[in-house]
Amino acid sequence: MSGLQHFLTWNGLRYLDLQSHRRSKHLCLHNSTRPLDPEHGKAGQGADQGQAQSSRRGRAPAPRPTHFLAFQLSQHEEVCRAIQRVQSTITAHNDLLRATLVDSEAAHLTLMVAELATTDLDGCPRLEKAIQAMDHLPIKLASQGRLRPVSLHLSGLSSFGTKVLYLDLTPGEDLEALNDLVKAICDHMDEAGIESTDQRGFTPHVTIAKMSRVKPRGRKPACKGIPKEAWKELAEVQCAAVEVAQLQLPYVTGRITGPEACQAALL
Repeated sequence: MSGLQHFLTWNGLRYLDLQSHRRSKHLCLHNSTRPLDPEHGKAGQGADQGQAQSSRRGRAPAPRPTHFLAFQLSQHEEVCRAIQRVQSTITAHNDLLRATLVDSEAAHLTLMVAELATTDLDGCPRLEKAIQAMDHLPIKLASQGRLRPVSLHLSGLSSFGTKVLYLDLTPGEDLEALNDLVKAICDHMDEAGIESTDQRGFTPHVTIAKMSRVKPRGRKPACKGIPKEAWKELAEVQCAAVEVAQLQLPYVTGRITGPEACQAALL
């Protein structure tokens, strides 16, 4: 199974192809009941934890995201090899960490997260608004001179504490261009009424392992975290530069089920 086929199996997608702008349709037949993904809630922490912290501060908790905009990376063999190398190293350190691993065939770079399962006060479903916004995004990006493939230089490891381990991006012009592109995309989506539910801003990362995948054994999880000792020897791991041209709108696995989660289209 190819990386793209795997991604389609696990997520309902909406695509924006930054290179060809072609339109076609695909139906993704999947009804998910998998656990929630923490990095698609608050960056670096579980969505439930973020909501609890908001409540303690006296603010209403942010809506829980159901979808996220992302660049798929699993079609690049060098990215998959780098992820698999790191995963082999951390499981050699502690085999219990095997439960934290994210399949390299689902590798992606999240740009923003949003809650799209509800209907706005004007009666329009938020998912429909998001799809319409993506339909108009090429025109907006073209007017800004941004409608072109994106270069990503992936190298080094970073983490959100001991909860999430990820492949980092190399500082430089390409990272600055990515940050500018993400801001333009988020501004466009916000103007369409689709705001990000992540109040911490954009932290580019490609997840390798995360604690949310670990199922508790009794009252305690099988492992308490992903220690730096497990991956520090590969902290400077290198990965070749890759080019991406498709922006996707998958749903956060486990958040919604039914026909809404199965609709997908390719632009």
